[in-house]
Amino acid sequence: MADRLSQLQTCLDQLVTQFFSSINFINLHHDLKVPDNSPPYSTKVDDPQLQSLPPNEFNTALEELAKDIVTKAKHIETLINSLPELDNVSTDLVSLENELEEARREQLKASKARDELLYKCDILVRKLSAYKSEMNKT
Repeated sequence: MADRLSQLQTCLDQLVTQFFSSINFINLHHDLKVPDNSPPYSTKVDDPQLQSLPPNEFNTALEELAKDIVTKAKHIETLINSLPELDNVSTDLVSLENELEEARREQLKASKARDELLYKCDILVRKLSAYKSEMNKT
């Protein structure tokens, strides 16, 4: 899930970059005029950085930018839909907690069995040692 969240964050960053780049492109290459009812302005925007494109090229570029943004938005939607639902996550967490508790009980049971076996082995070793000592005396 963390990988999908990282992918989602990357895609969102890319989408924001695409928005910024699109606005910057439009700002640099538009051929828009100031409305006629604005007396203090001329009829065309005078900006030395403005590099207006022919209308066909500009519209084609706008369509391409829009398609790229829509494609990225669809990719983001796909990533969001692939994330587990909140209800499923909480159910999964409860299930995992139950499994963990069961594993802890089994571990405790195995630890007790180990201690009992060690105690029995210790008794056997002591009995064998005592028996060997008696055999050596005779």
